[in-house]
Amino acid sequence: VLRVLRLARVFRIFKLGKYSQGMQLMVRVVQASAQAMYLLGFFILLGTIVFGSIVFFAEEGVYDPETDTYMRPGIGGIGTEESPFTSIP
Repeated sequence: VLRVLRLARVFRIFKLGKYSQGMQLMVRVVQASAQAMYLLGFFILLGTIVFGSIVFFAEEGVYDPETDTYMRPGIGGIGTEESPFTSIP
């Protein structure tokens, strides 16, 4: 019962925004800049995919079925060591 009352208070705040000039201005600004926000989101997504792929290929190793892990070149290029990244297949 208390949750319903709390939820009603939240909706009351949204109703107040309808009569506030500042809130109406904020809504218009967000609507006017929606296209730019979509473009920004697209480039952030694209950058995440590109740089994530670069990190994936930079950190990949050779699968060793005996130890069931990926092995990568060791420090200084001497020997191999187990990759600490277990979440990257």
